[in-house]
Amino acid sequence: MNPPPVTIAAVKLPTFDKARMQGIVGAWPVFDKPFPVEADKRLTDPAKIAADIEKKSAKALIDLAERNETNKASAKKEWLDTASSPLLGGWIFAIAMAVGDGEIEVFDVVTCGNPKFMLQAFFRRLAEITVDEHRGIITEGILPNVYRPVLVGHGVEATTRFISQTCIALRVPVPVWWPVGVGAFSDRIYDVETQFIGARGKLPIDDLCAHLGIPVAEPIDLAGYFREGHENPAIISFALDSVRRARSLHRLMTGREPLLSDIVELGGEPPSSDDDPAPDDPLDVPGPRDDPDHEGAMDGMPIDDTDIEDDTEPHHDDQD
Repeated sequence: MNPPPVTIAAVKLPTFDKARMQGIVGAWPVFDKPFPVEADKRLTDPAKIAADIEKKSAKALIDLAERNETNKASAKKEWLDTASSPLLGGWIFAIAMAVGDGEIEVFDVVTCGNPKFMLQAFFRRLAEITVDEHRGIITEGILPNVYRPVLVGHGVEATTRFISQTCIALRVPVPVWWPVGVGAFSDRIYDVETQFIGARGKLPIDDLCAHLGIPVAEPIDLAGYFREGHENPAIISFALDSVRRARSLHRLMTGREPLLSDIVELGGEPPSSDDDPAPDDPLDVPGPRDDPDHEGAMDGMPIDDTDIEDDTEPHHDDQD
């Protein structure tokens, strides 16, 4: 018996390194004054010159505001994009995981002390519940493929790589079974996004959840919460819900209904007791083939009586 699948989600935040952030702000400056304006050189009337300058000055102020807003938005996007890679300064604030249908556990830098301790605690716990409890203690380095748990998640291939890169930088040993550089359809990971739309497609988890009837997440500014010092409750809740959504999607894609507890925690409505249960086989609909006395039944297939040739009268071949 293989270990049950492990659903994981990592909350990645953009860089808060001052030097990196100053470099981003410097690349998208905000100007205090508009560019100087000049009157049309063809004008000679002082009144017309003054009116032309006034008109161009007003437009310069509008252009200044628009340019500053564009630069601010570009700077924020570039800053948020740093969360995509440790090489850009992105880092992991929390990792949530659940083994099979079990309880979700969260490891975060506030509780664990720092990113290195968080990763060590995550791998230690993951080894305990996927190896020790299910297969007995196995010496590290002698872990056959059969013992490797499948990691489930949305964008799980990128998540496992991000975690691996962070571990290398922080000198945290990675388990020998941890999937590094595996393909999108490897049997060691199950990416709900890739499995649904294909290796080259991109489908945000909210869109996928909405399509399959899973409650969608409320918009949240994770980086803003952290920057304002309100990081723990909001980010931890986000990590828990990310695992609930990925696990629900995985169950749907593997022929099972989502856990009721996950749907309720995500804000969904539990099914009513008055609802009619769905048939096990949607094609198992009563019809003529279910009546053995029906004349149109043959080998279990219904046949329209009008299609049966009338053989009550004998046929007579035409004779010359």
